[in-house]
Parts: sequence; structure tokens; C-alpha cells
Amino acid sequence: MRRLLSLIAALLLAGLVLPWVAWPARSQSGPVVVLGPIRTLDPVLASRLDEYRLIAALFTPLVRLDPVSLAPQPGLALDWETAADDLQWTYHLDARACWRDGRPVTAPDMRRGLLRHLLLGSPNAAYLEDLIVGAHASASALPARFAELDAAIGLACPDAHTLIVRLRHPAPWLPALLSLAPFVPATTAQLDADLAGRRDGWSDPTTLDGDGPLLCREHLPRHHYDLVPNPAYRGAHPARGPLRALIVEDGAAAARLYLAGQVDALLSLPTDLSADLAAARVPGLQLATSLATEFLRIRLVPRTRGEDGRTTRALADPRLRLALARSIDRVALARDLLHGLVVPARSFVPVGFARFSAYRPPLGTLDFAPAQARADLAAATAALGVLPPLVLLAPAQPAERAWVAEFIADGWRRELGLTIEVRLLLPTELRTRERAFAFDLSRGYWQADFPDPTNFLECFRVGAGSNRTGYADAEYAALLDRAGGEDGDARLATLVSAERRLLTAPPLIPLYHPQCAFVARPGLDGVQANDLETVHLDEVGWSEIAH
Repeated sequence: MRRLLSLIAALLLAGLVLPWVAWPARSQSGPVVVLGPIRTLDPVLASRLDEYRLIAALFTPLVRLDPVSLAPQPGLALDWETAADDLQWTYHLDARACWRDGRPVTAPDMRRGLLRHLLLGSPNAAYLEDLIVGAHASASALPARFAELDAAIGLACPDAHTLIVRLRHPAPWLPALLSLAPFVPATTAQLDADLAGRRDGWSDPTTLDGDGPLLCREHLPRHHYDLVPNPAYRGAHPARGPLRALIVEDGAAAARLYLAGQVDALLSLPTDLSADLAAARVPGLQLATSLATEFLRIRLVPRTRGEDGRTTRALADPRLRLALARSIDRVALARDLLHGLVVPARSFVPVGFARFSAYRPPLGTLDFAPAQARADLAAATAALGVLPPLVLLAPAQPAERAWVAEFIADGWRRELGLTIEVRLLLPTELRTRERAFAFDLSRGYWQADFPDPTNFLECFRVGAGSNRTGYADAEYAALLDRAGGEDGDARLATLVSAERRLLTAPPLIPLYHPQCAFVARPGLDGVQANDLETVHLDEVGWSEIAH
């Protein structure tokens, strides 16, 4: 990053990052926004934030969140209401909505889009399975399962523009959940392809049958998506104009393009890069708290292949896990290594949730307490004998995560005298090892999909795809189930009890809560740093002043 600072300094001297007097003329094709790699635009396969941003531009989720307040706004549904028991919600769809070819979008299309998640086991299917009546269908062959779901699911369409959602338990956050970008309508042809086992309809974004405010006019794989206003769109959020989504995987490379005048907004910045841009006073840098947590996963179960089990038996002892957690100086980590741009994590659920509810995470259990950590370690060692070496896996990029891993390992060696090895892996290899339980400790990250603490706490339920530790605590699950049947303050109190239990014998070690960091050219509207890092691409465009 020092080379980037040198580049910034040179550009400052050249006047290229002053108020853009040397900036090239605005492109007639609209602003250029940098996104990370896009693996798919199929809503049931997408899992990355930038994939969500594109999907929400090409399709229309039932609800959308205001980027600043995160309050639910009309999307495909213009309004909605709930029954007195909060177990039935009625969504009234916009009768103006239509597909790219002008055919009307109907409530059965939205129902079909939700069914696709359940049929294909999408990354977000668990949200629906936990909530919607009848969503737990048997895992039989796909066509048979569709028939079962179609008959049992708590999704009804009394007319072409009304969708009724029946829930297993109250969920006051349902409108926020249904703002998740992958929860979009689907055509009959899309579902027919799924049932026939065809997955080839999503490779060309220029032919997608979407209903969103934008459509893709041109696409160069791994390079860019050229988006233009959809002439068939008649909904509540018409696009401001065209724009290009440029795909750049490396954050430093994206920053160089911004400084050189080639792009107008960056929507994902590593902390060290944000610090460099802040130190150089680059105009357009925006920082906000983020509802996200960086943490370490701890493997509690044996590996599936080739291990003698000694490490597993050691990490299964909660006293060793508490010793590891209490010997990390998160304040020093945030202040000295991460430039004061993150918040030390004392819980798994971010403290930023206080903006949206009365939830207050339980604090203190895992605070830096080296003397207590050594006592925990001594108790674990007395029961286990000599502790085996531990291996900490971390992604090699961005660089800050490698630095953090070394910082943590140094602290464990110094405070506890443990033998720790840090291995840096490509993100794909890291995920593969986690799924196979082929790790001791592994770097994890979770960002809220919607502003409710269950979005975090459900991560460690038995069977959750994000668990990947082997944590299986019946009382923890019972508390989550109990909260699902409660409302208001009682529900939040039960969720606090669940998190307190999670942190008492932790399968994870919270590290810090990162910030949302955006960079946007002065005069560019629609890019505002916020808690969920939400950006609606249809709102991105130059202000009148910028022209």
C-alpha cells in the first residue's frame, strides 16, 4: 500500500485529485462503477454483494431498503399489511410491473421466484424454510418436490396482484428480509428449465428476461456490464440513466483507476486501502459503520479425512477456546494494525444494531483478559495434557487479513506460549477446507442481509450452511426457536440469552466490525456509505450541479 500512497502523492502534485479540473469529459454512457467478480446472475445461486447489486437492477425484489435509513420501501409491492397475530402478511403488487418483453409481472411470478430458492437449495433458502408454512418439503427428486411444495407452501395468490405469505411464527422483520436482492419474480420458462435440469439460461445477461429498472445492453465476461434504462419498466424506481459496471478484482488496482480518472465510484475497499485514501485526503471517500463481523471459526468436530483427532479433542474443550478468545487484544488490533477504522468486536452481533432495535448484545465474556486466559489454558491443559500445535487459516487477500492472522498468532504465542502456524490460502481453497472440516481455526466474515439480530444468530444453528464448525447446542437452538414465537422486548431478551450462551462456550472468536467504505466522485448521486453497504444502481447518476 505504500506504493499506492506514493502514487496518490504524485497525482496530488500533478493536480489530478484536486477538484477534478483536469477530469476527462463525462461519458455519454453514464458513470463507471467498480464491482468485484460476478460468478452468476441467477438469483438462486448468487451469494456475493456485488451479484446482489446487479440482480436488484435487472429484476425487482418485492421490497427495497432505503440506503440511508434502511427503512423498507415499495419495490415490486407498492404496499403491504400484516394480520393482528403477525402470522400472515399481504403484499399488493404494482400492476404496472412487466417483463422485458412487456408481459405483466404477476403475484404467481413472485411466488414462483420464491419457490425456486426452496427447490434448488439456494444460499438464502434457509430464511424461507424457517419462516414460511410448508417450506420444509421432503428432499425428493426436483419435479416431485415441486408438486409437494406447490400444494403445501404458505404462499397464496388470490388474484394477479396480491401475494399472501403465511408464517410459522411472527417475523416483524419480514419486509426487510424480502428486500434481499435474490428474492425476485421468475417466469414460467425459468422454472421449467429448473425442473428439466437445465442451468444454461443465465450465462448471457443481455438476454435475461428481467423486470428491473435496468437491462444489460452489452457484456464482456470478467470485464464489464453496460446497463441502460429498461424501456418496459413502469415501476416505482425508474433508472436515472445508463452506467457501466466495471469488474476489477484487486482493490489497489481499482483505486489506481479512480485516481487516474477512469472510474467514478468504488463500492468495496479493504481497510488498509481506505486508510491510505483517508491519509491522502482523496475527495469522495465515505465511511460508515457496517453491520458485519470479522471472526475466527473454530472446528469442534473431527476432520472427515486423515487426522488423529488430538487437535479436535483440544478445541472441543471450551476452556481452550475461551483462552484463545481472551488473549486477543482487539483494541490494539483495531488501533495499531487497522488504523482505527474498525470497531473492536465484543460480541458476534454488531453493536450497530442498536440503530434499528432495542437489541443490546451481551458484552464482557470474551474481552481481552490475559491473566484469565492463562488460567483457562492451565485448566484445559490439566485435563487434556500437552496441547497439539494449531493451524490458523486465513485468506491471502486482501493483505489486511493476512496481517491480522499474524497479529493474532503472535499474541497467542506471547500470552499463552502456544505453537501456532498461519497458512494463507486462496479464498476458494479456504472455503473448500471449511466445508470439509479440514482446519483448526479459520478466518470468517458475516455481513447482515437485513437489520435483525437473527441474521447473525441463525449462523450457528445446527445444519446452517454458515456454521462450518460442528457447533450443535440444543439449548442454543431452543432459545432461537422460542424467540421465533415471541415478539417485542420478550423476543429480543431471548435472543440476547441465545447470544450469551453462544459466547460462553464459543465456536467462534469475534475480532472486529469493519466499516463500509465507498469512494464516489463529487457530483455523483446514489452512492452513500451505509450500514448494509446498500447501493441501488438505478439511482446512480450525475447531479445537475455536476453537469
